[in-house]
Amino acid sequence: MPIRTGELERLRERQEANLPDLGQVSRKTRATDGAGGTTETWANVGLECACRIGKPDRRTLELAGRLGIVCDVTITFPAEQDAAVGDRVTIHGTVYTITHTSGSGSWETARPTLARNGT
Repeated sequence: MPIRTGELERLRERQEANLPDLGQVSRKTRATDGAGGTTETWANVGLECACRIGKPDRRTLELAGRLGIVCDVTITFPAEQDAAVGDRVTIHGTVYTITHTSGSGSWETARPTLARNGT
């Protein structure tokens, strides 16, 4: 059954209303060093965004373990948030590294990710 006009947006708004934390996503980039070379640096991906950090449940930990994915926390972002494996997310002054993201799709209402503590 197709989603009616406006229904997806209402679902996304409801999801986002339940994201109580703020996170800053950053991504590794290369910048010129002024001496003909480059250095790696971390650049913010957009502005701080709503998110929810939580502990992974037992099922998530089991599946992550089978797939070889390190998972200390789950971080849920709004739908279509630019967040990729390897990106860093700073929440409440703590840095996490994204280790897995769910597939995105046209019906996405939130973007769940798995992450590990630290860089």
